[in-house]
Amino acid sequence: MTKTTRVALLLSLLAAMLLAVAGCLEPARPIIACIEVEPTIGYAPLTAAFDASCTFVPPERAGAYDYRWEFGDGAEASGRSAFHTFTAPGTYEVFLYIIDMDMGEFEFLASTKRVIVVLPVP
Repeated sequence: MTKTTRVALLLSLLAAMLLAVAGCLEPARPIIACIEVEPTIGYAPLTAAFDASCTFVPPERAGAYDYRWEFGDGAEASGRSAFHTFTAPGTYEVFLYIIDMDMGEFEFLASTKRVIVVLPVP
């Protein structure tokens, strides 16, 4: 066997091993966004407390992520928890976005929503 043949054989074996290992690696589990809120219904003005601590972040994805809230009335907030006062009666969809900010670029990793009902004062 020539030296060139041995090198080619070693390279093809190495490539086959790398492909086999790559096929065995599992993809990273997803982040699952979760919102706990209290209260979800009440009379205007309604102040609600929002918390995303129930969000599941697998250990292999642990890191510093941004939590962005949109309250459905034009107001926004950031952070793992937030308070918001809904001043007008209505049904509001509150969205939570979990974002990875890396070197000025962002990637949406997960999102979820909850519905808040604000009743008119009787």
